[in-house]
Amino acid sequence: MLIQVASDEALLNDSTRLQERAVAAGVSSQLQLFDEAFHVFQIFTKLPEACDALVDIGTFFEQYWLNRIAWGIRLADAGRRRLQFHRLR
Repeated sequence: MLIQVASDEALLNDSTRLQERAVAAGVSSQLQLFDEAFHVFQIFTKLPEACDALVDIGTFFEQYWLNRIAWGIRLADAGRRRLQFHRLR
């Protein structure tokens, strides 16, 4: 789970509690604090902080989700091979 929050926004405490609970539940979690930012700053793509945040989101997506997708494909391929093996018997 990737959580991005401005260091002085109203949802900072909620974000830190979410991250603490995620870790306690065994969920891999990252909390990123951005100074001099505001709520949903990521949509303002001309801000350097927003660009940094979007790069981090992309990196998180690549590292976490694409690895999961690849793992799912490998599992699906293994399942198809098992199915083909059973058909040959």
